[in-house]
Amino acid sequence: MSECDSSTGQLLYGCPVVTSEGSRIGQVDHLMVDAETHQLRYVMLARSRRNGAVVAIPWHALYFDAAQGRLVFYTWV
Repeated sequence: MSECDSSTGQLLYGCPVVTSEGSRIGQVDHLMVDAETHQLRYVMLARSRRNGAVVAIPWHALYFDAAQGRLVFYTWV
């Protein structure tokens, strides 16, 4: 995705985010877009009720699992 418009934000808002093993991390709260290039850079997850932490995940570390309707965060070992 090279540009993020309001329809993309609406599509992703509330979308569940899981690890590659399927453990839930959170859900999309908002997106951070580069002001100069207008490219999506980070997906911000909703704050945790337990500790109020804000989590930012780089867009390039996620892929959309269309079959499950969720974003998957993967890491390299």
